[in-house]
Amino acid sequence: AWEEGLGYTSYILQYITQLSSSLCINFDTSYGINDSAGLEELLDFTIATFGPTGIYNFADATVGRSTSSFAFYLANVYDRCDVRSFVLKHFTDTDAVECINALFWCEDVTDVNDVQFKNSYERKLEHITLGSGFEPESTWLSTHGGYNDANHHHLDLGSFVFDCDGVRWAMELGSDSYN
Repeated sequence: AWEEGLGYTSYILQYITQLSSSLCINFDTSYGINDSAGLEELLDFTIATFGPTGIYNFADATVGRSTSSFAFYLANVYDRCDVRSFVLKHFTDTDAVECINALFWCEDVTDVNDVQFKNSYERKLEHITLGSGFEPESTWLSTHGGYNDANHHHLDLGSFVFDCDGVRWAMELGSDSYN
């Protein structure tokens, strides 16, 4: 898991996946990028931060459901058709760059395997997700602890989000103004 939440995970992976993709297309190798420790696990972290009404927005992440085009690329690299279909089904807000990348990296998803909801615990980040599913009527709780020395934490350790019956009843307030 990434200490700075899904927003910064998406930001850094945007560049890592573009570099890896370019290397693979032009030189038929990623020069070890795709073998980096923890890279595939970020796909599971992406899913673990997703709740029925949006993502858990700790460490400056936005509340909405942003399309994570990096997930398409990494799902292809690691042969994770479950992740491809999950992202297509649940992540809907898009911008132009995300749409182009998703079209470029999204392979055939006719073999749809829905991701089954799993409670999760990410060590060191101390991120916990508990719930009954991804459907709007599901109950879902996500929180994190860990250390407050990571960038962009803004003393938000212990914050949590709680979704139930299609409503976010408790939420992380999001990023502060840097001005």
